[in-house]
Amino acid sequence: MGTRAGVAAAGIALIVAGCADDPPPPRSVEVSRAQWQSGAGNGRWPFTVDRGVLTCHPPDWVTFTADGTEYALTDDARWLGHYQDVKAVLRPGYVQINDDRQPVPVDVTSTMVDRGRDLCPPRSSAP
Repeated sequence: MGTRAGVAAAGIALIVAGCADDPPPPRSVEVSRAQWQSGAGNGRWPFTVDRGVLTCHPPDWVTFTADGTEYALTDDARWLGHYQDVKAVLRPGYVQINDDRQPVPVDVTSTMVDRGRDLCPPRSSAP
């Protein structure tokens, strides 16, 4: 009976140790054009859709999900290849050059990515 208890304790210890290495689950928050324009994001909503879900996948991969499709917002998330290109839902931007409006990509990397990274767990500082 003592041997069984020891084996059981060792098994539980291995399970707990294995769980400690698992990354924390992604954290998400719903964002919308109305909320963003009312002050949460300096008034500039970068997407063609009115709402979506901003997610941090640990360690710090930020995505935006709209209409069932998840788009990469950070370079790390793009490099994984699991997420769609966010350009599909970015609103067009323009710059005036002389009398012509020239298309330019809308900057999504500043405020929106920062908000997504706020959802990420703090990184532990290894010695």
